[in-house]
Amino acid sequence: MPEHPINPASLVNISRYPVDSTENPQHQKSLTLTRAQLKRDGCAVIPDFLSPFGLSRLLAEAEERRKFAYFSANTKTNVYFSDDDPSLAQDHPKRIFLDRTNGFITSDCYVITVQPECSITGGR
Repeated sequence: MPEHPINPASLVNISRYPVDSTENPQHQKSLTLTRAQLKRDGCAVIPDFLSPFGLSRLLAEAEERRKFAYFSANTKTNVYFSDDDPSLAQDHPKRIFLDRTNGFITSDCYVITVQPECSITGGR
């Protein structure tokens, strides 16, 4: 982890997603598109939302804490973890099932430094 605080704006691709400038027309356009996706699909894809620095920090933090992660069994599921819904189009996200496993890192592992004991591992 960095010794100095990170400016949150450095984590986001501010030129494409000016989240720090609510008066910027691109800010409003991004919100409108994201809200429409959420309403239509229940999820949204926001391409290149993280800056290269933000992505590298996110990956570094996840890798630092990987040893504390709990991984679920490999299952076939959709992005909503729900049953198939035949009333929807075949290509709807609720109908696309993929093999996956998930790794979970508990929030107590996300402090300024990794604590020697996290709830999922009990310090092992």
